[in-house]
Amino acid sequence: MKPRTRLYVALCGTVAAVVLVPLIGPRLWKRRPKEPAGSTGHVAIPDRGDSARDPERSDVVNGSNDLKNADGPPLRDPVVETDLKTVEAMLAIPKHEWQAKRVNNIKGESISDCIENLANFDDQSLAMTSLSGILPGSVQGDSIVVTRLARVRRLLEEGRRDPERVIGPFRASFRRALEEYPEAYREFITACKKAEAEGKGALTSSEPSAYDRARARSLSATYVLAELGDHESLPLMVRSFEMGMDPKQMVSPAPQAITLYAMHQLMLSYPEDKLTPEMRGIRQEYLDAAKGVFPEAKTVTATRWNADYSESDPRITMLDPKKRVLRGQPTMEMSIYPVRFADGQDPAAGVRVLIGESGEPVAHCEPPPKRSMDLFLKVKEFSQLAFPKK
Repeated sequence: MKPRTRLYVALCGTVAAVVLVPLIGPRLWKRRPKEPAGSTGHVAIPDRGDSARDPERSDVVNGSNDLKNADGPPLRDPVVETDLKTVEAMLAIPKHEWQAKRVNNIKGESISDCIENLANFDDQSLAMTSLSGILPGSVQGDSIVVTRLARVRRLLEEGRRDPERVIGPFRASFRRALEEYPEAYREFITACKKAEAEGKGALTSSEPSAYDRARARSLSATYVLAELGDHESLPLMVRSFEMGMDPKQMVSPAPQAITLYAMHQLMLSYPEDKLTPEMRGIRQEYLDAAKGVFPEAKTVTATRWNADYSESDPRITMLDPKKRVLRGQPTMEMSIYPVRFADGQDPAAGVRVLIGESGEPVAHCEPPPKRSMDLFLKVKEFSQLAFPKK
């Protein structure tokens, strides 16, 4: 593999090159250092997951109490009855040790710990192995992985019940991640080049790097804060998007396509009673420009963070394609953000794959297309009016 190809893998794979290695086998997992115990205006958002009913079950999913005290251990979910086929699936796919460890780690975390640990391998590794052919670290991969992180599910679930308990710490963490990202990115690129020069290929690590942590927190904050309707995070998303404006220097900590859609969600839901005449005019210009551009986000039913089984378990795809083992698990609803415009074009180019003359993939960077830039500049103008000191 040529050096330029290896550097592409480091860039486009991002967290994946570092995260997936510990999943190769239980031995690598066991060699990881143990984590210490116990560490491991917005608009109101309705709780969409507490009373969802599975048409194939007679029970109503219960999820009303176990996260009221975010700093304490959650209450156990009630035992639900399962049918014979579900029992057969559970026998074929016994409860996974990694899933149990992940739940146990997250159970003892405070909200701040949960945010800080978003890049931890116990969560990231399992989420990334469930992509079924989608490239980890790609824009589409990130749009799915962020919804499969158990910590994101816990933060989103708690935020729907008590928005400020999550929004304040997450916004502060997002701001800090953006401050740390430039230096962490430079260190990551330097390490990639050094590995190439030494013939080591992809980087490996027993724990997340500063780059992994800044990127995971930025991506997760972009998604969760948009879902919770935190309009005050708009300036942070604008800043994140702008980090990828000069692709020769840096890529954004969260994919620009995901950030653009998150900002779009916040522009749509901005409270009318908080608009000044000037803000109202800019917002209307944005809405006119964005009309028919973005497809609707896909709403999916997902297992909750503390379920015995999760969609991120790759054994389910291989051994239980009908996902019977997930029946009876406590669930919640989540949105998967689209990463293309309604006409199929890319909202943001970023790092993409081209095929060179030799037939090998080549990393190629280019700025966002004009339509994305036009929408972004309207969001930025609105954000500066709404939050001049942010």
